[in-house]
Amino acid sequence: MQIGIRYIGGLVEEAELNDIRTLAKSHSYELEEYDIGGKPFAHGGEFAGFLLFLSPALLEAIATGVISSASYEALKTIIGKIARAVSGKTYTIVRPGNNFKEKNAKFYIKGQKAGLRIEIPSENADAIESAIQAVVEAFKDANK
Repeated sequence: MQIGIRYIGGLVEEAELNDIRTLAKSHSYELEEYDIGGKPFAHGGEFAGFLLFLSPALLEAIATGVISSASYEALKTIIGKIARAVSGKTYTIVRPGNNFKEKNAKFYIKGQKAGLRIEIPSENADAIESAIQAVVEAFKDANK
């Protein structure tokens, strides 16, 4: 099953990213990474700092209950590690005219093709569980 991360390089320490990579690999998650740090990009809103994508296959496994409890717990641990790593961090964006603005980093999870992005406000286990379930429900609704 596949998960993806998109993040601003330097926001999370390399050692923390390595922990996430190791945990993902040890539970057979394919981890795709995209570091947008230092790269110009345009979009309608502002980038939050860290985004975790859950693949349709993973969402289906969660929705139908076929994911192993160990894999599900590993996913929650990965999300908790990211939430802890992003907490309290800031990043700087450059606006037209070389105006710099410091922003508080946020962490979101998103279901690919589910059309929903949920903020993970903390490493609290209940918040993580609620966010995962909200993304799974959006996935189920999108695939009715």
